[in-house]
Amino acid sequence: FYFKVNVMNIKKILENPKETLTIEFKREWYWNKKQENKGRQNWDEFLKDFVGLSNVISENKYFIIGVSDDGNNYFNYFEDSDGNTLKFFSKDIDDIKNEIIKKILNSFECFYFSNESLKNEKEILQKSIIFNIFNKNEKKILVIKINQFPFLLKLKKERILKGGYREKSIIIRTIKPDGEPGCTVLSEEEKEKYKKKFDLIYHRYKMLSSKNTIKYIVDAYAKTFYK
Repeated sequence: FYFKVNVMNIKKILENPKETLTIEFKREWYWNKKQENKGRQNWDEFLKDFVGLSNVISENKYFIIGVSDDGNNYFNYFEDSDGNTLKFFSKDIDDIKNEIIKKILNSFECFYFSNESLKNEKEILQKSIIFNIFNKNEKKILVIKINQFPFLLKLKKERILKGGYREKSIIIRTIKPDGEPGCTVLSEEEKEKYKKKFDLIYHRYKMLSSKNTIKYIVDAYAKTFYK
C-alpha cells in the first residue's frame, strides 16, 4: 500500500528540524480530547495547512506531527498537549489515511489547467500520500510525505474554510515577508506560472499511465522528473 521513502532524508530532517516551504511541523494534532466531537470545524485548519503544502510543486514535501515549530521539542503524535490519547489515532494507520483523503475530496476538487482530467484521482492521492512513524527521543513522530500530484486541489463550490478561504480558491503554502512559511490563495498571475509546469507534470502522468499501474507511475515519476 505504501511507497518506500528515503529514510535517511527523514532522519536528516528530524536531526536538524527547520520549517521551510516544503516542510511543516506541528507539535500536536489539530484538536484536543475535549474537542474531538466538533465535526467539520475541527478539520478546517488541517485542510488549509495540508492542502496548501500539497499544492507546492515539489517531490519532497513533509507534513510532520510531533515536532514543535522551532524544532527543539518532540511529542507523541497521537496525544494532545495534556498527554491524552486522541480517539482519532486509535484506528489503524490505513484507516486514518483514508479518512484524511475522504475529508480532502469532500471539500476540494482536482483542478487541471487543460480540459483533460484523470479518472483515478482518489487512487493517485492514496498512492502519493505516504504515512510513516519514526521514533525520536522516545517519542513517536508521524511523518506524512506528499509526492507531486498531477493536479492542484481547489476548494469546491459553496465550500468556505475557516480563516476566510472562499469557494474555488487554490490554497498554496508560501514564504511570507517575515521569512516564515504560511498559506495564501494562488493569484491569477501565479496561476499562469503554474500552468506551464503543470502541463508538463500532467502529460508525464498521461504518458506513463498508458502502460503502467498508478503505483508504478507515481514511483517512476518521483525518480525521474525531479532528478
